[in-house]
Amino acid sequence: MTFEFLIVCHATPEADLSEILVELLSQALENSQDEFRHESIYQMIRITHERSGDEAVNDRGETTLRSILGFTLELPEMDSAEVVVNQFARSLSESIPILHAVSFEDFLLQDELAKRAAEIFALEMKLRRVLSFIYLHAYQHEDPYNLLKEDQVRLATPELNSEQMASATENEFFHIDFSQYTNLNQRRTLQLANMLNIISDSEQYDALRYAIIRKPIENEQDTDFLNNLKALIDPIERMRNCVAHNRRPTQRIAENYHNAHPRLEELLDSYLADFST
Repeated sequence: MTFEFLIVCHATPEADLSEILVELLSQALENSQDEFRHESIYQMIRITHERSGDEAVNDRGETTLRSILGFTLELPEMDSAEVVVNQFARSLSESIPILHAVSFEDFLLQDELAKRAAEIFALEMKLRRVLSFIYLHAYQHEDPYNLLKEDQVRLATPELNSEQMASATENEFFHIDFSQYTNLNQRRTLQLANMLNIISDSEQYDALRYAIIRKPIENEQDTDFLNNLKALIDPIERMRNCVAHNRRPTQRIAENYHNAHPRLEELLDSYLADFST
């Protein structure tokens, strides 16, 4: 398992940074159930890059050279790897010669995000399927590649056309950002030309009022689904952003995601069950 770090440190002739890193790793490994000899721990850390900076004065008043070091940590397969790496990473910033530490390549984070990516892929595909059921039913006599013409939703690719979607066997729901799901069934502001057409086509006040205030989706079952959907989208989107940008989810993001994910799955499955054959 490979982990990459970059540290900024005070470099002095007396300080052997390789030994310092090995010592910090040794302390982190003490909590694991595996036993490692000092020689094997030394081989787990390899300094790969170094860039010297300006002279600086450390806390003891010594003139030092500020350096940026890149190093690789190679851990064997072990059950306690996450605990070891987390403790080691925390200890880096707490070590006297080290001023700053950043972790990059992270096998465990990559594995976690890959699992979340697979979950979100399946979830969003099911969500697109349900939304297609809803909107194809609502616009049965309309262009199936222009289902969102009345919604406030913005397409991620505004120049998209029906030929492109047809060739990929997709529809508009494949081309909206995750955050846009909360804008579904929110009608766009009527333009003056549309308003005049509605007025001219409406012979009675009630018909005019309905034409102005109606929402794109009016079926009660479908509107209930869309309303319930909006409360669950934000936690999924926040985790999706972490996956898309390869960053570690905070504890709050992870907890909210693990709470919302099964609820959204249940909501989707319940809706589809009503139309199962």
